[in-house]
Amino acid sequence: MRWLTTLFFVLVFLLTGCGPREPVPSRTESDLRAAPADPPGVSLATAEVRDAPAEVEVQGAPIRIGAEVWRDYMPISPPEGRPLAAVVWVWAADRASAGPVPEADRAWVVHGDSAWSTVPVKEAPPAESDSFLVRYALRDGPLWGPGVPVDVVLRLQGTDGSPILIRTGTMITRTD
Repeated sequence: MRWLTTLFFVLVFLLTGCGPREPVPSRTESDLRAAPADPPGVSLATAEVRDAPAEVEVQGAPIRIGAEVWRDYMPISPPEGRPLAAVVWVWAADRASAGPVPEADRAWVVHGDSAWSTVPVKEAPPAESDSFLVRYALRDGPLWGPGVPVDVVLRLQGTDGSPILIRTGTMITRTD
């Protein structure tokens, strides 16, 4: 019986680690205020992206985009919140006259002089929508906001292969 007790303590010792542990550096107040590094894809916004129009004509129909951009601070999130996420809708006032919408191959979220560039992920639009043509998701962005204004720019591929840029402005919100 005594050997079982000894074996138990030896296993506990081995499983919890042997020897001294490295000290954990404490975070100073300036460390907490320092902005985290931006993820890959953040660079200076080009004039072409910043100056994209708010409405374009695709196959004779006016097309616009709308966007929701947020940071998740729900209790299961890290203390500094989750990275930026967004949903971008391509819509037309008259869905019937719009025809097929070209695919988007790039999206930017522009904050000041910086732009986060990412590949949009196509999602099905809500069934109850009368005007949404396509919906895209943007994930794993920088830790900007909440409460700051941004522009969202979507690049569609025109029927002749030329890029079509379209922009909307919005605010980064927070989910709690």
